[in-house]
Amino acid sequence: MRADRYGVCVATATLEIGIDIGDIDAIVLADPPSTVSAFLQRVGRGNRRSGICRVVAFRNSDDDERMIRALIDCGRRGELDDAYEYDRPSVRFQQVLSLCWRATRRHRALSVAGLAAEAGTDGHDPVIADMIDNGSLKSVQGVLIPSDRLMDEADSGRIHTVIAGQQGIAVLDLRTGEAAIEDADISTAGAGVFVSGATRRLMLGSDGTAFLGDAVPRRHPLARIKGTSSGLKMTRSVVWGLARQLGHDPTRWNLSEAGLVTWGGEPFNLLLAALLTRDAPRRRFFPTYIGINGAFDAVNLSIQRIRDLAAQAEQANDLPLNVARRFTSSSRFLGELSNHLAAEEARHSIPWPPFRRWLEHVSGIDKVMRLAAK
Repeated sequence: MRADRYGVCVATATLEIGIDIGDIDAIVLADPPSTVSAFLQRVGRGNRRSGICRVVAFRNSDDDERMIRALIDCGRRGELDDAYEYDRPSVRFQQVLSLCWRATRRHRALSVAGLAAEAGTDGHDPVIADMIDNGSLKSVQGVLIPSDRLMDEADSGRIHTVIAGQQGIAVLDLRTGEAAIEDADISTAGAGVFVSGATRRLMLGSDGTAFLGDAVPRRHPLARIKGTSSGLKMTRSVVWGLARQLGHDPTRWNLSEAGLVTWGGEPFNLLLAALLTRDAPRRRFFPTYIGINGAFDAVNLSIQRIRDLAAQAEQANDLPLNVARRFTSSSRFLGELSNHLAAEEARHSIPWPPFRRWLEHVSGIDKVMRLAAK
């Protein structure tokens, strides 16, 4: 793509990570992304040299078009997604394991203090203690050594990412004797794989190995690569953009017998529904990306009351774990933690700071209740 004057690159969302080719003429979006950051990353691949980015966005419905216009509106306003980072013991687990494995293979003695110095950060002690307790690490006269199982995982190169998701199988190209693809989805065996300018058939041997067969027509169905996540949920910023497209003020909530429209996005409405359930456990509330469904006829709501409920719940840190886990980012090593440390990571993941900032921007609740028939 750098060397040729003309070319078309068809890609998954992988290109969001950034490939800097300065003279791309246009970006084509087959589907609208669900976050502002993903939208800006994708269109940001376009023509960095001129400062003009041409984007062609396809739509399958009116909803798609509204979504695209909402993303453009948010980008122009500089209204980004509500980012929230939190301490992840499961990520610390991977970092500790990597350093201990490397030191062991180099026949170096790595202590807790030495690990902190090598990592350049501290705060790993609870994770190290947890790893020793569950057998992931051994402390031999103060030297940290991974378990045999994890040493084997590391030797196979399977510990150097925290991305969750089962890895696909490597596909061998019999013409070259080398692996052509690392993450093929073998459930799509028989489909085509585009390699080195030709579409080859993905084949599965009787021993479970995968290889590339003869060429097939380019219109043949294509094989898939392994997915690693279920996708991002629609955020508050995008929903605000959608509200403006529909002529609504997203800083004003609307309460009716049908429910509460908050324009909060899925994560914030999930947390709001949990707060309402905590306050009224006999009632049931169901979050959507635009609001909360449920019976609000006997609930006395105000923005200040919701702010108070949030402050109380954050201080008590008592939301159910099944709620907290819905905010936790997937991590390959989360299952390696003890129940206590995994629960701590889940509770850390609740986005209290951006949730509070959102509530501060809400100006009030408009109540539209139907009059009872005489």
